[in-house]
Amino acid sequence: MPVLGKRGRKRPIAAACVALTVAAVLFWAGCASTPPAPTANAEGIKTVLVLPFVDMAELYGPDEGVRSPISGQAFETGPVEEGACLYMTQQMFTFLEEKTGFTPIPFEDAEGVLEEVMNAHNSIILSRQMVCEVGQRMGVDGVAAGHVYRFRNRVGKAFSVDTPASVAFDVHLLQVSQQKILWSGRYDETQKALSDNLFDFSKFIKRGGAWVTAEKLAAGGLDKALETFPKQ
Repeated sequence: MPVLGKRGRKRPIAAACVALTVAAVLFWAGCASTPPAPTANAEGIKTVLVLPFVDMAELYGPDEGVRSPISGQAFETGPVEEGACLYMTQQMFTFLEEKTGFTPIPFEDAEGVLEEVMNAHNSIILSRQMVCEVGQRMGVDGVAAGHVYRFRNRVGKAFSVDTPASVAFDVHLLQVSQQKILWSGRYDETQKALSDNLFDFSKFIKRGGAWVTAEKLAAGGLDKALETFPKQ
C-alpha cells in the first residue's frame, strides 16, 4: 500500500521502556477493565449481505468532522490507504463465514442493485433506509454496512516511526424487515507511545512493544468490536 500522511519527528519505542515499571504499577492498581456490552440477539437472521466499506475521506475530504450515515456517530477523516476498504470488507466477510452461523452474501452479487438504488435516490452514499432497500431487493435477512474514515499506515519501522498508524471505522448489522440497526461497532485509534499513555500497558505488551501497521491496528480493532456481534 502507498504511504500517506505528513512526516514528523522520530519517536523510538525504546524511550517508552523508561516508564515500564511505573506503567505496570499504575495499570494494575488503577485501571478496572470495562465489561463488554451485552450481545444482541439476531433471531430470524440467516443471510447477511456484506456491502463494501465506504471511503468517507474520499467523499468528504481529509481532516473533516463527519457523521456516520447509519448511526450518526461522529468521526474525523484522514488519509485512507489504497485497498483499505476492500481489506475491511474481506475481513468482515471472513468473520461472518468462519465465526458465525450466518450465511454471508458477497457484495459483488448486489452491484447492479446498489447502482439502481443509489441512482433512484440520487445519492452517492447509502442511508439506513437505502441499505435496507438493497437488502429487500436481494431477499436477505440482514445487511452489514461499514465506513472507513481513516486508514493511515505508519511511516517508519516497527521500533522507530516518523508517523504512527491511525485507523477509524464503523460497521453495522441492519435487520432488513424492520429497517433497524441490530448491532453497531466502531473503532478509532492513533497508536501512541507507552510514554504518552501509561495506561495502555496491555496494548503495549500485546503488540510486542512495536509500532504496528494500519492493517494490524484495524484487524485488532475489528476483532474487539465484533466481540459483541449478535448471536443466532
